[in-house]
Amino acid sequence: MNIVDKIEIRLLVDALSESEEDFLADELDAHIAVHGSQTFATFLLTGELQESWPNLLAAMQARGISAHSVVQDLVTTTEIADRLGVSRQAVNNWIRGTRKAEKTFPEPSVISGVSLWDWGKVATWARSNSGYGEMVRYPSQDEIAIINGRLAEERLSQSGWITARIGLDMDIESGHIRVAVRDDDVTRRDHADHEDPSYFAVTA
Repeated sequence: MNIVDKIEIRLLVDALSESEEDFLADELDAHIAVHGSQTFATFLLTGELQESWPNLLAAMQARGISAHSVVQDLVTTTEIADRLGVSRQAVNNWIRGTRKAEKTFPEPSVISGVSLWDWGKVATWARSNSGYGEMVRYPSQDEIAIINGRLAEERLSQSGWITARIGLDMDIESGHIRVAVRDDDVTRRDHADHEDPSYFAVTA
């Protein structure tokens, strides 16, 4: 396992009842925060995200708690300085490149009035360049996109959309490539020996 084996993930969830909030906090060690009409739950997962995330989602769904999306943690220069325990001037020097570092400071993710940085990128940069920051990683933009896409897929399939997932299998010995498409709403099966009856395949 990598040295950095903790992953912090922040979710936008439905409004929670007291018992649901207690479950997330006591059983899943979540930190709950409410901002206006939105409720956020932050979790610290262990191991690989593609393995720990499905387990977290299943635990939440078993209690009827819906996750809407993974929320990107965007921060200002002041928040970066506070989290890393350095001065704001030090952060500005990193951004301008006037303070020596092995790698260039991440570009802001949002530039509109005030610049905002993806905290995950900043934290990774800080660990590798300055030794600052906790030994925790954050989901990449690609990982966030994949998770949010699948959460959206589940919501749409419940409202009548037909969704499909495509996988690619390669039979190296025979030289065949098989494309397997899983249709979540219409079950078709062209290969009787496939372990999942909701798959049909095209073999080239």
